[in-house]
Amino acid sequence: MALHTFTDLASTQTPSYVDGRSLRPVLEENTTTWRNTILQEAHRTADGGSTRAYYGVRTNTGRKYIEYEGGVRELYNLGADPYEVANRYSAATPPNTLQVRLRALKNCSADTCRTAENGQ
Repeated sequence: MALHTFTDLASTQTPSYVDGRSLRPVLEENTTTWRNTILQEAHRTADGGSTRAYYGVRTNTGRKYIEYEGGVRELYNLGADPYEVANRYSAATPPNTLQVRLRALKNCSADTCRTAENGQ
């Protein structure tokens, strides 16, 4: 995302292999919507670190779904639970739409990420 923003602000071509999109419209307040979903991820550091590796998605409607290394899953409604106190994930009723969107974002590259961000 940073490289897209910098090349956009410099009016230069962004390499085709770069994922994400420019923040320029947001910075210039020229947009009412920017994207519907963002990918969140953390990877274990070489020294082991204290953060568990995970991938997650957060939507513009306030839903957050996380899949941790080792199989732990979490689901939150940030509008009603902004501090992520009550994990609403249930294996009996998994958030299929969020799971599909997470897989799409984890596996996208370059321009296909724009489509995946919007759930298409």
